[in-house]
Amino acid sequence: MLDEGISRYHFLIEKEGEKILLKDLGSRNGTFLNGKEVLNSVLKRGDVITAGNTSFEIIEIEEEIPLKEIVEIIKSSLTEPEEELIKKIRKIMSIQADELLGGIPVLNSLSEPFEPEILSLISHAIAMKTEMNEIKERLRKIEKFLPVDMSSIIREEKLTFEPSLMEITVLFCDIVGFTGMCERVNIRETADFIKFFYTLLNKLANENNGWVNKFLGDGAMIIFGAPFFTKDHPIDAVRTALSIKRELQKVKVGKEEIMVRIGINTGICLVGGIEAGERIEWTVIGDAVNVASRLENMALHGEIFIGEETWKAVREIFKTKYIGTISLRGRKGKTRIYEVVEGT
Repeated sequence: MLDEGISRYHFLIEKEGEKILLKDLGSRNGTFLNGKEVLNSVLKRGDVITAGNTSFEIIEIEEEIPLKEIVEIIKSSLTEPEEELIKKIRKIMSIQADELLGGIPVLNSLSEPFEPEILSLISHAIAMKTEMNEIKERLRKIEKFLPVDMSSIIREEKLTFEPSLMEITVLFCDIVGFTGMCERVNIRETADFIKFFYTLLNKLANENNGWVNKFLGDGAMIIFGAPFFTKDHPIDAVRTALSIKRELQKVKVGKEEIMVRIGINTGICLVGGIEAGERIEWTVIGDAVNVASRLENMALHGEIFIGEETWKAVREIFKTKYIGTISLRGRKGKTRIYEVVEGT
């Protein structure tokens, strides 16, 4: 494991005349020589330098050091794993040490003119490589918070954060009676189910050209037709809804059967990055989103309710039935509602 107590630029060993000097470079945890913290000190054979939790013993090298191999190490320092770089340095210098993370050996004789700063450069290159790996690991963890396809889209710079108007289809779903179920079922079983549920939604959305924009406790908001436009996004949304219901019919939590209610609607929305201070959230805003959410709230018995625009796009693909025309609060005019009965 790499030592987090070692700073990127921790200390420097350099030659001044006949002396070899150790200099602390303003490290956050200090540099210690033979157990005492130092800023500048003359080194001798057998001295032990400690940085963080790692110690380095000063070793005199009598062998000739091939400069070309050192140069090659520097060139490859940002592309090879740090473990491989350390192995190469050990081989060239015949160092018998447990670790080489931030320190360098003292050289007595060289076959070619060679400045100690080159070894310091190698040390810094390894530290930079380590830091880059840590950043990449953090980014990999952050990517897990994104929909599966979104992280690759961002890496390939295919995603625009500039908000634009697009026709999309929005699907809202949640578990019927989830609050009561939580009271009756063991918390561990409930947690395991939610993990399974989220994984299922991600899988089915991705299989049908959609992506989960938000997980909402026991439900989710799934978008179809963005960030890339696909002409069949209403069909993709309904197919996803049917797959969700079909898969959850096979599942029980304790003795509880699972029933999901779903609302789907199609329309023009503002799609893109919405700024909120220092944070940007990629999402969709519009009347179509609000209607989809209302339709989901109305599906009290586990129905799949769709709006009129969605129905026009899917009526020849899926069996539907007309539910009625209702007024939704805050919305002018009537809203025609349909239920998806089954797929063909």
